[in-house]
Formats: sequence, structure tokens, C-alpha cells
Amino acid sequence: AEEADSFPQGLYRINLSTLTDGTPFEANTLSFYPNPAQTTITLSKSNCTTKIYSVTGQCVKISEEATIDISDLATGVYLVKIKNEDLNKTQIKRLIVEH
Repeated sequence: AEEADSFPQGLYRINLSTLTDGTPFEANTLSFYPNPAQTTITLSKSNCTTKIYSVTGQCVKISEEATIDISDLATGVYLVKIKNEDLNKTQIKRLIVEH
């Protein structure tokens, strides 16, 4: 960060172009929507293996589909582990289920 001359003392301007490796941010991101969700979630990429865990660490659902039915999950917070072999990438995201 560099101190900005046009801002009051103590405020800084951040050059975001230096914070990435040049790859578009969304290109390699594994995610799902909506969140919070009620009946289904949809993955941002295909060819993924998805595991959904309760907060106690119990695996409650495994799917290889791009759209996953979560209507049988109780209201609460879950961890979603998405693994994509094509990207050689795994991400863990929080899911909120509301009914």
C-alpha cells in the first residue's frame, strides 16, 4: 500500500493489480449458490465431487451432480467440500440451510 496524497493522513490507497497472479479471480473459484439455501444448491463448475459435513464433522451427503438436493438436511450450518479434478483444486465453504 502507498500513502495517498489526496486522502487525509492515515488513509491508504491499495493497488489491487499487484495482489493477483494475473488469473481472473472467478476462473479458478469453486463455489455454489444460493447461500443461505432451502432446497438445492448449484455448483459453479461441473465435474466436481461434493461432500457436505455437519459442524460435528459427520459427512451427511456426497454428490457428483452440479445441482444438489439439500431438502433433507436440517436447518443449520454445514461445511461443503468441493473437489474438482480438472482444476486440481479443493475448496471448503460454509453453507447455511434454512427451511
